[in-house]
Amino acid sequence: MGTSASNGGSPSGSPLVPPWADIDNQGPGEVPEPQRFRGFRTTLGKFVSGGDPAVGRNALGRFVTSGLGGASTGTRRFAPAITAGGALAGLVADIAQGGTGEAIVGFNVAELAGQPTDIAIDRIVNALCPPGTTDDEAIRAALDEALGAVLGDQPEFDPDNISLEMLDELLVKYAEEEVYLKVVAESGDAFDKATDPVVLINRENELRELIRVVVDKEGRPELSSSLQNLKQGAFEGIVRKLFSTVLRTFEDYVE
Repeated sequence: MGTSASNGGSPSGSPLVPPWADIDNQGPGEVPEPQRFRGFRTTLGKFVSGGDPAVGRNALGRFVTSGLGGASTGTRRFAPAITAGGALAGLVADIAQGGTGEAIVGFNVAELAGQPTDIAIDRIVNALCPPGTTDDEAIRAALDEALGAVLGDQPEFDPDNISLEMLDELLVKYAEEEVYLKVVAESGDAFDKATDPVVLINRENELRELIRVVVDKEGRPELSSSLQNLKQGAFEGIVRKLFSTVLRTFEDYVE
């Protein structure tokens, strides 16, 4: 089966922005709607059953508008992932410009040279998002996916092959995976509507594609523009803008 076995999701009445995501100290947000994920899960179940892309887009819209309380509050809910994504981008930029990465991950990344790339990626992911932190499973998976996308064709890790040109693809892949995993985490039993394992995998891939199209079409141009004017410490803001753009686009999908 795929990655989307039944997920209980957030408990009814849980805050829109839980304490561990309240990095900006603005509080939990407005009082959430009762059973705020119900409409999203019902619509997602219809997409899983029938495969209509318009229904899938509507489900993503409901995920943001009702489930997350809108794009603005939703962006705050993604704060831990945004912080990790900013650190990831900062690390890649530092190494690409001759740095060691030690200030970001706590060790000289050049020490990983010659190791199998997947081992080096694991070491970097562990440093950026240590196991055991809240939200860590999705964030770690997204970090791994992003690094694998730009480094996976190298059997051995070579920091000299890391370049600033990788940043676009790195952050696009990171956002795609993180949003997808958060959607799945709140999906309840929606994916149980596919009783055929082949159909289930197809629907997972189709949902990923719906998300990928938005990140690529709406987020990438804005991301590319921001990355042309790099400033030290600006990466977290760039990643936040990327997530905000994607979530705002999803809002427009609600019918």
